[in-house]
Amino acid sequence: MEQHKDFSAEIIEDTCQYLSTNGIMFKEDKLKDTFSYIPAPVALKPSPFSKDVYDKIRTNQSSVNLMMERLMKSISLVHEVLAPLSKIDPFIKNLLDTSIKAKETTYSQLGYLGVLRTDYMVDEEFQPKLVEINTIASGLGFISDKMKGLYEYLIDKHYSSLDTQNLPDDSNNTEQIADAIKGAFELYESQCSSPDRKKILAYIVDYEEANVCDQKLIENMLYYRHKIICRRLTFADITKSCELTSSGELIYNGREEIAVVYYRTGYSPSQYLDQSDWDARVTLEKSLAIKCPSIDLHLLTFKKIQEVLSKNEHWYKMIGCCNFMNINGLFHDQMWGFDDLDEETEAAMEDAKLNPDNYVLKTQREGGGNNYFGDDIPFVLEQTEKLDSYSLMRKINAQQFEGAFLGKGKVLKGKCLSEIGIFGTILVKIGSKSEREVIINKDTGILMRTKGANTNEGGVYGGFSFIDYPYLQ
Repeated sequence: MEQHKDFSAEIIEDTCQYLSTNGIMFKEDKLKDTFSYIPAPVALKPSPFSKDVYDKIRTNQSSVNLMMERLMKSISLVHEVLAPLSKIDPFIKNLLDTSIKAKETTYSQLGYLGVLRTDYMVDEEFQPKLVEINTIASGLGFISDKMKGLYEYLIDKHYSSLDTQNLPDDSNNTEQIADAIKGAFELYESQCSSPDRKKILAYIVDYEEANVCDQKLIENMLYYRHKIICRRLTFADITKSCELTSSGELIYNGREEIAVVYYRTGYSPSQYLDQSDWDARVTLEKSLAIKCPSIDLHLLTFKKIQEVLSKNEHWYKMIGCCNFMNINGLFHDQMWGFDDLDEETEAAMEDAKLNPDNYVLKTQREGGGNNYFGDDIPFVLEQTEKLDSYSLMRKINAQQFEGAFLGKGKVLKGKCLSEIGIFGTILVKIGSKSEREVIINKDTGILMRTKGANTNEGGVYGGFSFIDYPYLQ
């Protein structure tokens, strides 16, 4: 994209002031202990999006939630799928080991909470295609709730050709996710009776965190809406200040009981500094606290799971029924793994070497910034030693449009494409005989990110994309 001066100084000033006064900010330098923040990169106008597609993917989220719950019931099959990868990927091995160790207790887990974000791109035929499902890397939903207000203000004041009625008004991530966490608290308190100790939420955060404002929005909502106290803790804090009792309660600083664990870190190898951090994760998972997500739900985010679910025989085996076929079509049907090099996979590999711009080579990681594109793909495909740890996917040819964005004080304009994420919550109670009850199953709202058409990755924190909002048409 190119730098442009088509937008007035007043529009830029109004946008920056709205961002600053509404907490749509990032920490300026996550490596420093500082309170200096900068406005998040945003689109200067809401971007066009098909209303029919929007309605479809919003309606589907509750089915996606239930699909993940069904997969949780088949966790042994998930382990079978991921086990070969654990031999070449230490991160997956540590997660699988954590899943096993978490079950080495004399008591049973009470349940789990999922705050999911299902990311889609819309292809040139107006069909939504699944990019990935996030469990921990499902951020920016709380900032996203405030984006509608920005565009209402800019439309009414500056963009007379646009109509605020085209902005969807059904995104309410902050309140609904807060209510789901409150439900998790109630589930914990109904099963663990220790009135002498105050119940808290353990907000597990990175050692270096830029997205503090988004996280504080839900933290503030939890307090003002439900009087829930959050403690922002790192894995090192868990090791230093928490004690796991023989009956499963997790006690912080000797006087507060952790009822809910909300992970905002732990989805990347770099977020575990050493073995003590992995030990802390095991402690959290062993505890009776309701985890968001639990380790088993976290395992479902790997591209290998997405890959096998794109094939019907795996779908039926892992889901156990065909009631989810309305969302099976959302899975990309041209995705290949390298553990079984059949004729179709070998043909896809050869085509990817000759036409790499038509493909994406995905690693087994949740979140952005982990994939290979273009000329990097043939090089990686020749490295056969760890090829099994990748999944090859035909690139989604997404719809493109002209867009304009504001980032770091500069206006950029050019051909763009969008990715939209649908948030959902699912709270499941697990009984003493392992029976399962879905207590909450909702879609809560959206996050839209837009990037230059020639930009491959999509993370906002990494500077790849801009926070946006759909203009339905």
